[in-house]
Amino acid sequence: MVICEWVFGELVRAFRNKAPQLIPRLDAWIALRPPEVMPDPTPAELQRTLSLINPADAVILAAALLSGADCLVTGNTRDFTPAVAAAGLRILTPAEYVRIVAEGSTE
Repeated sequence: MVICEWVFGELVRAFRNKAPQLIPRLDAWIALRPPEVMPDPTPAELQRTLSLINPADAVILAAALLSGADCLVTGNTRDFTPAVAAAGLRILTPAEYVRIVAEGSTE
């Protein structure tokens, strides 16, 4: 997993605010498979994504594109649409990603 600093902070904040009882499981998961944390995109790097998605999600899309990721896993299917995927990555829901990993698919 590749994640930018801002998104990693948002992930931790969301767990603290919405599911604090799951923090030990998040910590264990991170310890088992530490993510590659990359620097946040620069304002210039964000420009490419601002025309594709709302500004609040532009940092996520920019970081995913800059990382060279094959896919972006998100539950936000309202904003991360097929049109956004046309920017160069496959958008998957968490359930789709788990299914693909479980099947051993490399599509």
